[in-house]
Amino acid sequence: MTKEISNIVKGILQGVDSTINGVFDELTGKTMVCKTKWARIGKTVKNSDGDLFLITEILDDTYIVATPAGLNGIITLDNPYWITGTKMSANREWTISRII
Repeated sequence: MTKEISNIVKGILQGVDSTINGVFDELTGKTMVCKTKWARIGKTVKNSDGDLFLITEILDDTYIVATPAGLNGIITLDNPYWITGTKMSANREWTISRII
């Protein structure tokens, strides 16, 4: 039963739209967006050409500042993570995966 629920939740997370539409403003250096979803400072995103950008500043549902400058168009975020198990086992698994 637990595996079935895990597979259902995993399927839902994989089906989430992880894209944001942005318009780069050359005057401010900000990419204006309507939704920031789960984008956070320090995370990387990709543009439609597959170029990587590092988020350095964000204002929820308003704008993103990334380096290098010029993040524009369809922006792709990494999919949300899903780790099964208890809080303690999931935290341990996450910690070990970050060390390796």
